[in-house]
Amino acid sequence: MRKAAFMLVYCLRLWAGNGYNSSYTLTINSGQVSGSPGAVPLAVCANLTGSCSLSIPLLAGKFMNSNCYDAIFTSDSAGNSVLPFELVSGTCDAASGKAEWWVTPPSASNGLQVYLWVGKSSITSNQGWPANGSSPWDSDYKSVWHFSNGTTLSLTDSTGTVVPVSG
Repeated sequence: MRKAAFMLVYCLRLWAGNGYNSSYTLTINSGQVSGSPGAVPLAVCANLTGSCSLSIPLLAGKFMNSNCYDAIFTSDSAGNSVLPFELVSGTCDAASGKAEWWVTPPSASNGLQVYLWVGKSSITSNQGWPANGSSPWDSDYKSVWHFSNGTTLSLTDSTGTVVPVSG
């Protein structure tokens, strides 16, 4: 099993050419990837505190959408190449800047940078999976369920393969 976590490097840009108000650089550092990292994409959780809820004080008040829909992850610093990502339903707290996202970078190598963009007033719907874009979960994942509030399992399969589960 491969696991990875991002270490957040605060890199706030006051202006972004792609229409987002702010961007942040997320960097994978050595020791944050277990297993066999390399060129094979894997879903990683943006992580600061040991859980999968990304809480960035600088994100507080940066969202223009109360559901955190105005956030994307890109592989380039210009914000044009959007990566597959999922905003886990029920995890957004736009006021505090906290949410749980899963993103698939092109690799999980040491020093890889991924860019988080937030704050675009024209966005009114989810920009990530399953509403838009492609799934961060490839065919190696048979099913993925989340504990969005930390204790209650969501019976919605995030892979889109709809593996039946009863609660």
